[in-house]
Amino acid sequence: MNAHSSLPDTHAARPDQRALLWNPDAAACWSLLFTPLFGTILLIRNWEALGEPKRAVQACWWFAACLVAFVLNFYMSLLREASLPLQTGLIILLLIWYIAVASPQERFVRERFGTDYARHSWAIALPCALVLLIAYLLGYRHLLAVFQQVH
Repeated sequence: MNAHSSLPDTHAARPDQRALLWNPDAAACWSLLFTPLFGTILLIRNWEALGEPKRAVQACWWFAACLVAFVLNFYMSLLREASLPLQTGLIILLLIWYIAVASPQERFVRERFGTDYARHSWAIALPCALVLLIAYLLGYRHLLAVFQQVH
């Protein structure tokens, strides 16, 4: 095990190996559609692959904060009986998240590797994110219908 007890000592976590990374720029852009939760998961995995356990833990805290914000947004939207669970606060959260979480990793990767690094394929991550987004929206619509019948 390495310095972070939950991270296995894999070839990706050792600095002498070439890290396989999610493109942090693309992860930030996809987070516009799939929320900072999606981007944060990918950035956490990047920090782990880069052998930066402290930064991975910081990103985990951001994931928890974003999750709390999205749960609160979900319930606030239900209470307002909004047709979609989108509040202005989530846009502000996205901007803060980008400045605090995504941008530092973009700079780190650019300074360390430039554009010459091994990249993960998006072939699994994007369809999974799309399925989760659709499930979230359909679940919201269903709960909104139930909520409206009760009131």
